[in-house]
Amino acid sequence: MMKTIDPSGPAPGKILVVRLSAVGDVVRTIPAVQALRRHFPDSTIHWLVEDRCSELLEGLPGIDALRIVPRRQWKKMGKLAWLGAFRKLLRSLKAEQYDLFMDYHGILKSGIYGALCRIPRRIGYPKGIAKEMNTLFNNEILPPHDPRMSRYTRNLLMTQYLDPGAVEERPGLPLGESDRLFASEFLALSGLDGRPFAFLYPGTSPRGRYKRWEPVRYGELVDRLTEMGLPALIGWGPGEETIVAEIQKSTRGETVVPPLTTLKQLGALLERATLFIGGDTGPMHMASLLGTPVVTLFGPSDPVINEPARFTPFRIVYAGVDCSPCRKKDCRTLACMNDISVGMVMDAVNDLLEEVRNYPSQ
Repeated sequence: MMKTIDPSGPAPGKILVVRLSAVGDVVRTIPAVQALRRHFPDSTIHWLVEDRCSELLEGLPGIDALRIVPRRQWKKMGKLAWLGAFRKLLRSLKAEQYDLFMDYHGILKSGIYGALCRIPRRIGYPKGIAKEMNTLFNNEILPPHDPRMSRYTRNLLMTQYLDPGAVEERPGLPLGESDRLFASEFLALSGLDGRPFAFLYPGTSPRGRYKRWEPVRYGELVDRLTEMGLPALIGWGPGEETIVAEIQKSTRGETVVPPLTTLKQLGALLERATLFIGGDTGPMHMASLLGTPVVTLFGPSDPVINEPARFTPFRIVYAGVDCSPCRKKDCRTLACMNDISVGMVMDAVNDLLEEVRNYPSQ
């Protein structure tokens, strides 16, 4: 049975929050964790996160320490070596003697950490939201709620369980001076310094290939953007070089391509953009947290669950075919993405730019 919470009760001395991955999901958890910090200003807060996403959290205000799960290293180990490394991490977490565990992830491997470390209060999502028997590992469960809500809203519910008055505020990202210097120098060399430009991110993670819009359509979009005086900076990640090359081949418009960046260097470029255009990706949510207006193209992704943060202006372009949303990664037709026309995207761009012109200064 769920316990009754007294928000005016004693604050926990030490809190461990967990959202292990992926980039977009970690980003969407930041506003809720910073609301938790505002409620417990004197508590120590640690964040358990996998190494592939930890860079984005380094230096985040309100987080006293990151506890890193070295997943990349573990994947190279044999079973016995991995088991020893896992036990070592558990011992170090257990030694912290956390009072409160906030499971913003809600899967088997996140719940295990709180239970095996014997953290006395372990708060998690209810069945239907939590997966992989996660509810067995947490001893305080949020009330049932609509599973089809924005991830930002769902994450905030976790904080509101302890602080009903918790609200979201735009947190930004902890970009460093070197990251912003990189962006400034690159934009100056590429002729974009001081000019408005659109940041296009056409790629996705390998598992999210079915969320991609065709490069030739991005090429046509670049032509249209150039006509309105908005050159395109095309972001990319490892393995996405071919996508960028296909876009450049199919356009006469003005394109600029940065070198391979770190996540924070990518953030520094996103921060300088006039608007972001791309699919359901981590960089889209990064742009949203940084205050860069977003036009996002949703095909198989649920436009409610995966919407950008509402504290930044955005438009969702969604064809709404009968079979969408879905998670059919081997779909042969990709009608949900192919039914999105360049004209639909440009209508969203123009509509968003009109709103931004009248948006209060940030």
